[in-house]
Amino acid sequence: MMIYDKPTWQLMYDMVEDLGLEKGEILSKDQVVAWFAEHYPKIKRGTVSAHLTRLSTNAPSRVHYGAKPTDDDLFFKVDKSGRSHFRLYDPESDPPPIYEHSQLPGGGSSLTDEILRVIQKHEGDWQKELQEHKTRVRALEQENERLRTELEKRVSVLDEITDEVLKERLSKLGSAPSDTVIREAGVVLEDRLRRAGGVDSTLIGVKLVDAVLAPETGMLIFSTHRGEQEGVRMLYRGAMQFIRNPPMHKLIEYPESTARLFVRLIDSLLRLLSELEPRQRGEVSVDAVRRMLTRRPVPDGQRVLYRALYQAGDQGLSRSDLAVAMNRSKLQLSGVLGALGRRINRTEGLEGKEGILIVFDASMLGDGDWHYRMRPVLREALEAEGII
Repeated sequence: MMIYDKPTWQLMYDMVEDLGLEKGEILSKDQVVAWFAEHYPKIKRGTVSAHLTRLSTNAPSRVHYGAKPTDDDLFFKVDKSGRSHFRLYDPESDPPPIYEHSQLPGGGSSLTDEILRVIQKHEGDWQKELQEHKTRVRALEQENERLRTELEKRVSVLDEITDEVLKERLSKLGSAPSDTVIREAGVVLEDRLRRAGGVDSTLIGVKLVDAVLAPETGMLIFSTHRGEQEGVRMLYRGAMQFIRNPPMHKLIEYPESTARLFVRLIDSLLRLLSELEPRQRGEVSVDAVRRMLTRRPVPDGQRVLYRALYQAGDQGLSRSDLAVAMNRSKLQLSGVLGALGRRINRTEGLEGKEGILIVFDASMLGDGDWHYRMRPVLREALEAEGII
């Protein structure tokens, strides 16, 4: 039974490695005994001596210890000052090892010795070749991993994005840090939500999500089932709180894989918005709309807005075309729509309604732009008040 996790003959190999014994260096028996006393004190001195004999290729008495080819061919015994000394066995210059039934040194090699020597040589060559193959395999595996990592870095996250606006915005960032990319993607999502719901431009974050997607009062509907609609709202709320908000307030070193995941998720949420439908609005009267038009003077921006959509008729205009028709930028158009929404919501009888959606039909186009068409109730009110 072994005292330690390795047999003593294997520990001899560990000793050679630990001492850094080189070819031709002499090792005394006392050094070997001292090493075992320090590292493996349970092994007796006699056991150490016996194994030195067994592992010495030119010790005649090694045959009594069952010396085996290769495993037990570690040392070559040399006598120095009447004391036992050893060096590493050199198969190229030392006599063949002594085994049972082989002749002793000086008496010539037997056929068995020659056969064993050839076997040992071939076994050594095979082990060396095997080790070289293992080394090459490890090198190839490491190179493969390096190339795979580099390929992942070269595949731009832009190649995975389907939303054209998001792709365009992120392409302008170049090699910006990952938190900057996620921050920009969050802004695109927030802007799209605001435009899709036609809500007040001052709403941000989860308040914006609630205004657009709340089951009872939200401006856009994904499902008439309250639980499903609430699930959609929580999905966008989570994106705002977990993805958009953190990089808005601090610098974050996102791992590459996490940044890609977040951007792909925002891209998916942008696509989902195109499947949402405006909430079915309750009809409002022409008189209520006329009160909205006359309770205060109509600003020039709103007059231009009314005129452009009135002239477009049932065909309506996209947001881009509407801005051109009004001779205003998209940002200025947003300001006009926001002001009109507040005007509507502060008109008696129209409080808590859907803002501009009670006078305009709005729908999202395939390219992410919005399309507006004047509703008949506003057309009739404008004509009645002589504004158009």
